[in-house]
Amino acid sequence: MVMKIRTNIIYNGDCKKGLNNIPKNSVDFILTDPPYKMDGNAKGGCGFLKDREYLKNIYKEKLHKGFNMQILEQFKRILKEMNLVIFCSKNQLRNYLNWIHKNNYNWILITWNKKNPIPAINNNYLPDTEYIFHIRKKGIGLNGNYNTKKRYYLTNINKNKFKHPTVKPLKIIRNLIINSTNKKDIVVDPFLGSGTTALACQQLDRKFIGFEKEDKYIEIIKERLLQKNVTSFFNKKQTNNINFKFKKI
Repeated sequence: MVMKIRTNIIYNGDCKKGLNNIPKNSVDFILTDPPYKMDGNAKGGCGFLKDREYLKNIYKEKLHKGFNMQILEQFKRILKEMNLVIFCSKNQLRNYLNWIHKNNYNWILITWNKKNPIPAINNNYLPDTEYIFHIRKKGIGLNGNYNTKKRYYLTNINKNKFKHPTVKPLKIIRNLIINSTNKKDIVVDPFLGSGTTALACQQLDRKFIGFEKEDKYIEIIKERLLQKNVTSFFNKKQTNNINFKFKKI
C-alpha cells in the first residue's frame, strides 16, 4: 500500500522511504542539513570535556559518515524546479560541485562562521565554518531583501541547545526560506533534526513536510513547535494552535 504524503505533517521515519511517496514535481523548495562527512581525526583536539562530549555524540549518532548522494536524484524528482538549500562540510564540497556542474545548475555558496567553535584543532585550522549551497535551476527567481540575502553569517553556537549536536540558527533558516519561497509554498526537510526548518515554516506561513527517524528528536521538535511565546511573536493566530501533526512511518 502506497503511503499518501500530506503537508504540515512531520513523519517519524527514514526519509528514503518517505521521499519515494512524494509525487513528482510537487515541491517548491527543499532545505536540509544532512549528516556531514567528517575528517577521520575529528574526534581529537585540545578542547574542554564538554566539547569532546559534543563530538562524541556526533560519532555516536553516526552523523560523521555523511549520506548517500543518490538522494539528490530524489530531490530532482519531487521538486517543481531545482531549488535546493543544503548544508555541508568541506569534505563534501567537491561532490556537490560535480553534481551541480553535471546538471548545469546555478549555485551560490553561503558560509556560517561561528564565534565559539569547538577547540578541536590538532594539526588544522579551527572548525569554525560550515557551508551552505543554494542550488537553483537557471532562471529561478530569488525573493528577500538586503537583510536576508547575506552570503555569510557570524554567530555564536549553543552546543547544548535542544539536546541536538548540530542545531542551526533559526535566523539563517528563516532567511533562506524567505529568499526561496512564497507564502503557502511547500517546503521539504528530509533530515529534520531539532526541527528548526519546521519552526521557521510555521512562523512564515509555508506548508511543510519533514522526516526525522530518531524518536528523541521528534520529542524535541514537538516541544519547540509548542513554544507559544515563539510562535505568537510572529503570528498571534498560532498561539494556541500547533500547525503540524506527527506520524510514524
